[in-house]
Amino acid sequence: MKIKRYYSLNMYFKGICSHRVGKICVDAGFTCPNRDGTISERGCLFCDEKGSAADYIKRNLPVHEQVKVYLKEKSRGDDRYIVYFQPFTNTYEKAAILKDLYKAVFVNDRIIGISIGTRPDCIDPEKIGIIEDIAENHEVWLEMGLQTSNNKTLRTINRGHTAEDFKNAMELTKGTNIKVCAHVIIGLPGEGPEDYRQTADFLSSLPVRGVKLHHLYIAKGTQTAELYKKGEIKTMEKEEYIKQAGEFLKRIRPDIVIHRLMGDCSEERLIAPLWTRENNSVMDGINGFLKKNNSWQGRDCSSKI
Repeated sequence: MKIKRYYSLNMYFKGICSHRVGKICVDAGFTCPNRDGTISERGCLFCDEKGSAADYIKRNLPVHEQVKVYLKEKSRGDDRYIVYFQPFTNTYEKAAILKDLYKAVFVNDRIIGISIGTRPDCIDPEKIGIIEDIAENHEVWLEMGLQTSNNKTLRTINRGHTAEDFKNAMELTKGTNIKVCAHVIIGLPGEGPEDYRQTADFLSSLPVRGVKLHHLYIAKGTQTAELYKKGEIKTMEKEEYIKQAGEFLKRIRPDIVIHRLMGDCSEERLIAPLWTRENNSVMDGINGFLKKNNSWQGRDCSSKI
């Protein structure tokens, strides 16, 4: 039996639920301040017109109907589910509207919680309050895009927020049952190992409960696709990503749940790198890197929360 040297999401769910727990992605029809002109109209360099949404989402249906369709067509046995509000910025609306949308997805007792994808500059005390109401009786994750703690890189990729904005948003969740999962990308333009280490250290110093790690991949319909075609940005080789992901894990607090360790892109949309399709091989590679170097998540982390 393979022993994972990091705290995976499956391990976390096994500790809180006797059933297998999956995710159902839904599209609530939100946009983003980085697309509607509030901050920018360009969006982030790596984001496409669908907001990096799962391909199976039935975008023309209300969120509760999207959940029902998934349960009917794709669910297995008596599995339990977290509903993931995925594309764009899912707190970018009035609190009263958000409250109704979030609660609508609890269509039966197989839905045990929600996960809300958002930005650190689209959080405020009123929105945290309505999310906390749900978190009192359900599993609730707030998935906030950080991508990197390097503000220069954040400007380069047109994120429209700073690392300090992320830290301020974390302050708003203190004392609540809301768990924050930070999104991080390894391989952003101009970054190297020192940047990845600094981002890991930054997150470990905050009360973050989860991390979703991605590699930079090039998808059709993104600004990165145009830059890649011009030769202005490159993607990582598979072995280099495995090494850097392993080094990142060594500096992340051991109690932080690792939601994922690489990005995912459909074959139809993917331009590069082609090893993006080799999910199992990359996962095995990261675990193998840690084993070979007698390492594990948190080995080189000095932060304690």
